[in-house]
Formats: sequence, structure tokens, C-alpha cells
Amino acid sequence: MGYSGVQSMGADAVNCGYNYLTALDNYMTGTDSGSVPRFTLVETYTGVAPARWKVWKSAVADNGVKDFYISAYVATAASVSVYFGLAEDYDSVTNHTLMKYVPYDATSLTVNQTDYTVTDSPGKTPAQYTGYYGCTLTISTGAYSYWFSINHHRIHVTTRISATDYGLYAGMTTNMLDETALPTSAVSLALMKQWDGSKTFNSYGVSSTYCGFTREPGQASTGLSNFSAIISSSYGMWPYIAGSASYDSVYKAGWMSGRIPIFSNRENTSLYYPRALLWPGHIFSPRNSSAVNGDSLTIGSTTYAMMRIGSSGIVFVDTSL
Repeated sequence: MGYSGVQSMGADAVNCGYNYLTALDNYMTGTDSGSVPRFTLVETYTGVAPARWKVWKSAVADNGVKDFYISAYVATAASVSVYFGLAEDYDSVTNHTLMKYVPYDATSLTVNQTDYTVTDSPGKTPAQYTGYYGCTLTISTGAYSYWFSINHHRIHVTTRISATDYGLYAGMTTNMLDETALPTSAVSLALMKQWDGSKTFNSYGVSSTYCGFTREPGQASTGLSNFSAIISSSYGMWPYIAGSASYDSVYKAGWMSGRIPIFSNRENTSLYYPRALLWPGHIFSPRNSSAVNGDSLTIGSTTYAMMRIGSSGIVFVDTSL
């Protein structure tokens, strides 16, 4: 199965960043059954030392939709910030750049009117994260705990440092747009790092919301090129009840929970248009407010483990996937 269970990283003020990349790579390229790895390592790039990044590929033959790439970058060996990127293409030969990526922030973007991806040449390296794309996972020079939930479709990675939880999601989502009218939306790849982000009307990328897609159907070729998205506790596929008690729903006893929707950020602050759902196996259990990373929740015969998105999202992941 793709869920690792709790892992421990010892204190290391010299190589903590490199150590995390190694641990992540070992799990990314591991197998659940047979001989097919969850992801394939494309390269480990050290050409701008001490910075280092790794890039992995999920192949269409394994995920059933499209080749896509996830990168993880540290600026130094001892970095406590691991920067993640997500893209539909990667140049591992000449420029070592991500292309058709989730944009982070820019004053202008060129949008391909065929597939509605960000189109530039030669793309952006993971070292250019702060200007264009990406999300950050916090680790530590001291001892800390970490978890992985990784399969061909997506990665979900979390840490717990002292009493604080962190986490992010990257990869495939379940498209909620009309694929007849908007066929490019069938490729629905998202990078998610923040829960309850503030809507920033027509922001360029994930700089304000820390959530974004590689494609945004219907975008103009230039101008306000908004690829960002929102996950919100107040707008979801579950009843909203104040308080932290466990309430039985009309369909089951125990903690209420439901699939996790992602909303477009292209309209004004009063409108939340459904865009996608996190990949199956992820549920939001809003009344479990005291849960921390690694806690478990059982619904029927399925066991879920708490894995936050950002530092607040009460997300549980099916441990069998």
C-alpha cells in the first residue's frame, strides 16, 4: 500500500534537507505490488550546488490519464523548507526545467489555447520556485515525524514538528467540469498546500491561495491568467455544524465526513464554483478538530489516517491506497 505510517527523522543540522529528499525518493520509487514503482525518478540535479532537486514521473500507462511530473527542491543541504512543483512536462536533458507547470506568481503568463496550460520557453527550474510556482513543506534540523501516502495518481506528504503539523498534496484530482464542453479539463492536476485560503479574485497562481492547477480551461491567451484554487471548510460536501462534537449523519453513525471539493478562484469573493475533488481516498472530517497527523479514523471496514493539508486541513487518507 502507498501509506507509509509514521516515520522518524533524527536531528541533523547539516544534511536534513538532503536526508528528506532521499527518504522521499525511496518511497516514491518503491512498489506496492508487482514490479511497477509508484513513480520513476527522472533525475537528481546538483548542477547549482548546494541546491538539489529530484524530479519524478508518473506515466500515463500507470495513472490512466497523462504523464506528469513532481519535483522537490532544497536550496541547501540543511534547508528546512522543501519546495514542491507539479508539471505536465520536464526537460531533463538541456535546461532541467518544468513546463506546463502550476504557476506560482507572475505579472503575465502566456496560455496555450489548445490545452490551457502555462506556455513558456524554456520553462522554469525548481530553483526558480519563488517566482513562478510551487508549495513548501516544512521539515526540521531537529528530530521530527513524517508520513507518506503515495501512489500512481498523487502524493500526499506530511510532517509533525513538536506539536505542529504540516502537509501538502500534488497530483491527480477528480474533474468536476463538463468534459464535453471543456475536454482539456479531463487532465486535472493540482498542487495543494493551504486549507481555508483567502479568495483573491483573478490572482495569477498559487501565491495567494497556495492551491493551483496545471490547466484552467477558458483562460485568455494573455492577461489575468488565474490558475489558482481554494479549499474551504465552509463550502463542502458535508453538513456545516458549529462545535467540535461527533454528530451522526443520516447515513452512518460516528464522525461526519465527505469528499473534498476544490473551488475555482476566477470569480469574485462571493462565488465558489466547484472545479474538482481531491482524488478518491481523501475525506474531510470537520468535527475531528483535535486530530493530529497519524491519528486514525475507521469508517466501515476502511481505516483512514490523518494527514493535514497546510497546517489546518482535517484530512484523512485511506491507508489501503
